[in-house]
Formats: sequence, C-alpha cells, structure tokens
Amino acid sequence: MRFGKLLLAGALASLALLGPAGAQDLSLKVGTPSDAVAALVRSLAPAFRKETGIAVTTSRIETEDDISTGELDTLLVPERIVARIDSLPSSQTEPVFVTDSVLLGTRGERARVRGLRDIEKAFRWIAGARGTFVSSSPSLGLRALEVSLWDRVGVDVRTRLTWYVEASGDEKDVFNRASQLGAYVLVERATFAAAHDRRGLDILVADDPILQSTYVSILLDPKNESARLWQEWLKSPAGTAGITQFRINGIEVFRPLEGSAERASG
Repeated sequence: MRFGKLLLAGALASLALLGPAGAQDLSLKVGTPSDAVAALVRSLAPAFRKETGIAVTTSRIETEDDISTGELDTLLVPERIVARIDSLPSSQTEPVFVTDSVLLGTRGERARVRGLRDIEKAFRWIAGARGTFVSSSPSLGLRALEVSLWDRVGVDVRTRLTWYVEASGDEKDVFNRASQLGAYVLVERATFAAAHDRRGLDILVADDPILQSTYVSILLDPKNESARLWQEWLKSPAGTAGITQFRINGIEVFRPLEGSAERASG
C-alpha cells in the first residue's frame, strides 16, 4: 500500500473519532477560477460527502484578494498561474488533472489553419494573413501563454497591430468578443464546451502538447484535515472516476493525471 492511500485512510480515521455528528458538521470551501472548474467540484462533492461526511462548496476567485480573505480552504487552479499569486502561503500543492486549450475561429477563417496540430505554425499563418485575433484572458493564465507563442513566431503583439484586438475580462468575455468579430481566439476547451451559443466559432487547432495544462489542488492551511482529505480524495479511485466521468454538454474536458488512481490504490 502506498503513502497516498495511507494518508487518506489516516485522515478518515481521524474524522471517525469525531463521531457522526461531528463529521456531518464539517465543510470546506474550494476556490475555483472558472465556472467549468466549479461545476466539476460540485459534481464531485456528493460522492466525497457520502464517503467522508464533509460538505464541499465553491467560491469564484478572480483576484489575489479573493484568496487572502481566509474564507477558502483549498484552491483548484492551473499550475501556470500559481507562481504569480504572491499571496499564497507556504502550502502543499498536488497535481490533479489535465486539460487543454484550443484555437477557435470561424468557418470562413482567413489563414486556413483548420486541422493543424502545430499552434506555432497556426499563429504564423494567422499573422501572415492578418486574420483578426482577440487576445486571451489572463484569468486562467492563457494570456501569458498566448504572448509567448507570438514571441516564438517573431510577432510583437504589444505594438499597435491593426488585426490584433486587445480584450479584457474572463474567458467567457473574450469568447464573446471573438464571436462578435468573427476572430481567432485561444481559450480552454472547457470554455468552448460550456458555450450554449457558439456563434459560429469552431475548434480549428487542438492537440498540440504546448496547449496542455495541469490543474493543481493547493492546501492553504496544512493543519486543515478536511481540506487535506479532499486533496487526497481527488487522486483516489473514487475521485479520478468522478473526474473521468465529468462532461460539459457531453464533452470531456478534464482528465485525471495518468497513474493518480494507481498511486492512491496501489
């Protein structure tokens, strides 16, 4: 038996000492950066409560101030934004699942990038064709990734390019802006899946490893046993099964990290 399962069993044993009434009173709040991740947590919460007696709620985080209030117990966020959140205390971070981003555009897109799996080539062709492009949202860290991709193909989007549109807001906002303009935009797959009205936007480029991202669970207080149990449960067979089965409008958007269930059960 490996350490992950021992830790999970130990935490459950500690909670059992509280008795049924004590366990039922326990709850924790998970900070999430998007509606899609919040929906995932809400879908996992009933199974976790059934196993542990701990209720789970979510709270949307948009700024560092949302983290520093002390009301959150854990975070579930893209690994790429962790380093730039200065307010995070010394905490335990565990990778939980992966997702990816996709390049969207219209059927009549100028650069003819549909079907490519090389995002750098797609960006190069878009720049060459001067296809209207809407900047990514910084809310999930995609803005930094997008700018780095432009840098790699030798395009400085910080200058006043006529075909490049600076947009603000979260992923839903930039998605809507791109749909209004018939433009290209880079968003997480979950954002596309959650859109009930895609307004003519399709996935044009996907499956480049550069676009894959890992989400991590961050334990804000190492002494919080309920939060630690949640973090371990996410990697257990029950947690990974829940992540695997989760869909947004029938589309798979999150995948447990390979081997996470085996680490917890082996």
